Order: sequence, then C-alpha cells, then structure tokens
Amino acid sequence: MSTSQPLKQVLVGEPAMQGELAVASDAKALVLIVHPDSLSRRDPGNRFIADVLRAHDLGTLAFSLRTPDEELTGAPSPSVAEANARIGSVIEWIARRPALADRCVALFGMAGAVPGCVAAAALSGTRIYSLVLQDGRFDMVGRELKRLRVPTLLIVGGTDPRLSALNRDAMKAMKCRHRLEVLPQATQPRAAAGAHEAVACAAVAWLAQSPPLRATRSSLEAEFSDP
Repeated sequence: MSTSQPLKQVLVGEPAMQGELAVASDAKALVLIVHPDSLSRRDPGNRFIADVLRAHDLGTLAFSLRTPDEELTGAPSPSVAEANARIGSVIEWIARRPALADRCVALFGMAGAVPGCVAAAALSGTRIYSLVLQDGRFDMVGRELKRLRVPTLLIVGGTDPRLSALNRDAMKAMKCRHRLEVLPQATQPRAAAGAHEAVACAAVAWLAQSPPLRATRSSLEAEFSDP
C-alpha cells in the first residue's frame, strides 16, 4: 500500500481549473479523475472512489472541467473540443513537473466529462495508458471512439436501460481492448448503497494492469511543499 499523502489544492491546466492532488512516493501511476464540475468533484461518494484508488498505490489528481468563474457566472459547460483541450493542458501541466512527469497516466472520466476524456485519450498517443469511463454518453464522440487505442473500461449502473444501451453501442465502435462493467446498483442520478464501492473496485482492478513508474519522495516534497 502507498504511504499516505495529504491532498494538495492545485490549479491545473489552461484555463486554470481547480484540482486536488495526492501522490505518495511509491504510487505506481497517476489517475486524472475528470469531473464535469465542482459539485461532482466534491461529492463524498466520488471522493471515496479517489480514496480507494490511493489506497491501492495509485496517485490521484481530481479536477473540474469548469473553472470557478464559469460556475459562478453560469457559463455553459465546455464543448467536447474544449474539454479535450483542457484535459490535454492538464497532461502538459503534469509533464512539466519533474515529480510527476515520469509516471504513467490514466484518465477516469465521470458522467459529463466522459466525451472530453474519450477525445483526449484518442489523441494522446502513448501518454495515456488506461481509460475508465463512468456513466458516459457517447453520441457526440462516435469518431473518437473508433480511434481509441487505449484499454478502456466502461462502468454503468444497470438500473438505467437507456444509458446501458448507449454504453453497449459504444463498445461496438471500439477497436481497442475494452470491457463493460454493468453494476446492479443505480449510479445516477443518486447512487444506491454500495454503488461507489462497486465502481471503485472495478476501476482498481482495471487500472492495476499498469507497470509502475515511480518518482522519488524527495522530488515530490520539493515540488509540492508549501513555500
């Protein structure tokens, strides 16, 4: 198990998006947990999922695609193209930090962030080693689905027949290695008891198929210590 690492509040990417970073020195990889907004990022169940990932030797960077100003003014959610660009800018942010740059990176897209994660993973080349998509809608990213080469796990609550059907249709377009995990519990709009635990277990099992890339504890402390 990874040594515990406190959450660090960070601003990442362009435009600056709020995030929470936690990477223990022995974490095998860094999982970017992409949320559509801060409400999703602060949800206790979603934070529990991040806790479970960290308990299994995975660092996490959870961030919201909408900026604080956009949420304050009621600006619309970013388009798929804009979400793709924002996720790409976060990946570049990681690459510029020595404490993080040598870690393999996975994407974990939540609900409304899923289309942007699909687009970002399809265009990322070898920078993304794995992709997890929870409760995704794929009607706006059909072309990107066909371009995916990243191993992809789809997670959906089985109590929503329409969403389950969308995920099954998405699988038919995929040429990458993929799997669909249909959970017996409802995952939205309000998660049923045990749903977050089931999501976390499925994600950990999928993401654990990564080779470890480590950064030293000293470089992490130097990079993210308070001034």
